[in-house]
Amino acid sequence: MKIIKLDKKDETLKEEAKINALKYNPFCFIRDDEVEVTYLIFDDENIIGGVDYSVVLDSADILFIYINKEYQNKGFGKMLLNSSVLELSKVGVESVFLEVDSTNEFALKLYKSCGFIKFNTRNCYYSNGHDAIMMKKTLEVE
Repeated sequence: MKIIKLDKKDETLKEEAKINALKYNPFCFIRDDEVEVTYLIFDDENIIGGVDYSVVLDSADILFIYINKEYQNKGFGKMLLNSSVLELSKVGVESVFLEVDSTNEFALKLYKSCGFIKFNTRNCYYSNGHDAIMMKKTLEVE
């Protein structure tokens, strides 16, 4: 396994990452601006997952995270999340935020296992009427 930060100038890898991400979320996209940071996890030469962050000053928001279905429940999501958060701390990010559907127990378990804590709920936030759980992780800046 290897985890890399996507170089936005690598058009081939960027396109492959986008195709992979769109399989899991048709609204996901990789922007070209400088505030978005994407980390990818590979098995040999194949992308098996990714996480997109929007970074502004000393905070980051998780926009989207995915792991290909055949690799789920094997610790790769946790590995990707922990490694990418560590890399963000090295460049001065102090807090990482996310929101997750209150019924997404798998994601909630993953985020809690990575040290995220709930700090708020947005009632009936999603179009399906589900609440959004807002979570945060405070980082030790290296």
